[in-house]
Amino acid sequence: MPRRWFRTLLSALILVSFLAWTAWYVIGHRDEFAAITRIPLLTLVTLYILFALMIAANGLFLREVVKAFDIDLKGVEWLAIVIASSFANYFLPARGGAGLRALYLLRLYGFPLTDFVATLGAMYLIHVVVNGLLALAGMIVIYLEGGHFDFVLGVFFAIAIACGCGAMGLRYQPRTPPERFPMRQIARTLAGWQRLCQNRWLMAKLLGLTLFVALATVCQSKAAFAGCSQPLSWAGACVYAGSKNLALLVSLTPGSLGIVEAMSIYLGRVLDYSTAQALLVQGLIRGVAISSLLCAGPWAFLTLNSRRRERPQMRTP
Repeated sequence: MPRRWFRTLLSALILVSFLAWTAWYVIGHRDEFAAITRIPLLTLVTLYILFALMIAANGLFLREVVKAFDIDLKGVEWLAIVIASSFANYFLPARGGAGLRALYLLRLYGFPLTDFVATLGAMYLIHVVVNGLLALAGMIVIYLEGGHFDFVLGVFFAIAIACGCGAMGLRYQPRTPPERFPMRQIARTLAGWQRLCQNRWLMAKLLGLTLFVALATVCQSKAAFAGCSQPLSWAGACVYAGSKNLALLVSLTPGSLGIVEAMSIYLGRVLDYSTAQALLVQGLIRGVAISSLLCAGPWAFLTLNSRRRERPQMRTP
């Protein structure tokens, strides 16, 4: 069986299994899920504002990182690209949004896929380190306050941080460029990553934007739990937000549906909330994200289509 079909079948299996289990669980715990109808209006407004800020920060990240490759995104093009790719991530499997973004930049700006992978690698590495540190710091604070320290999670966060930092410090400069695939592609990708690292001011901005998104996710988690009548400490919100952001990287299903929820349920052992509350909070956060993207998605696709018509397409390098 081709690898692509295997991945598709695995994604479908995870998605269908999760949805079937969720439906069974909700039916059996109707009373606990009634809290979704009592979410305060202020909580909803806060969640929508935070989601908008996170989308804007991700857009600025994209705008800044492609500048290192001499690409200047015009007007609000950077925002439209991120909204459209986020929309695709929620409704297509296997990070369909990343493919959409790569294709757009390739067609309109001649941005090589290897350089795009370098920018994606930069985003993932910074994302892993920042969120791993955030979650681990939260767990340490909880432990110092007399709470439970989950050894498995602690080791997971420590490994994620170590691997991310190690990859960031990797230096690879072959004397002669490799001629064979895939070593040629790997060499070009690492060269693109090192090009980003050479610009310290750029890396500082990328780190700051990633940290902003992580802290906004902390506030989002805090607000969502409060809205579902389950107060969460700031340290707990850091653990929850960092873990959720790391789980989002596992793109086996659209929007990592089922993956993030499984992580959220597991975190209930450490943060002392029930499975129903985990599903409620994630349902609320996803509801805000999906409704926002459904409203902003058409504008983003129309903007990108208009930009595509205005600018002649580049040939693939």
